[in-house]
Amino acid sequence: MIGTMPQLSIEALLVDMDGTLIDSTAAIEVGWRSFAEHWGLDPDELLSQIHGRRAADVIARYASQLPISPEQAIADLPRRIGEALSDVVALPGALHLLRSTPTDRLVVVSSATRAEIVLRLAAARLPRAPLMVGADDVDRGKPSPDPYRRGVQMLGLEPVRCLVLEDAPAGIDSASAAGCMSVGLLTTHTAVEMAGATYIADDLSAVTVTSASDALLVTVSTS
Repeated sequence: MIGTMPQLSIEALLVDMDGTLIDSTAAIEVGWRSFAEHWGLDPDELLSQIHGRRAADVIARYASQLPISPEQAIADLPRRIGEALSDVVALPGALHLLRSTPTDRLVVVSSATRAEIVLRLAAARLPRAPLMVGADDVDRGKPSPDPYRRGVQMLGLEPVRCLVLEDAPAGIDSASAAGCMSVGLLTTHTAVEMAGATYIADDLSAVTVTSASDALLVTVSTS
């Protein structure tokens, strides 16, 4: 739904990383393209599948076309993406959001592994997230509810008291299935593609967070 969002009282934020906090598209696509070309896959077709999904889930789709095992493929990918980390930058509003939200009320929930979350946030010169859910923390990645459900459980809260910030339809589907409200950011996809979000905004610069004694007050300037 697109509309004006009143000030919302919640208990925590669950925040995606790639495309939400950081612009890592160039690094990720360079790495995946190198991977596809090296192992004889169609790079453009592969790139259409990667956003918002775990590497393991993407590779599983192409396992029958690879001359190596999925485990070997997963081990090969981080090096290729890591070579392009200099291209990673913080997106508008990301630093302010991280600084204005208490660390015990914010979880970074990403389709990257925990190690990759640390490396990419550092490359973007953003604070390290004390609480995080990575690809290696769940059996099923987005759009399954598992990642955001795990984040809610880490906080010991009810899903309805948590707000998800996401840039990909798979992430919005994950948040919805976990029982959370969401803000879909138009940093990667169109408003039509993000129509499943509770609210839609351009980027994190449209999100204002104020910490109260027992809640977070969130206002979003919607698109």
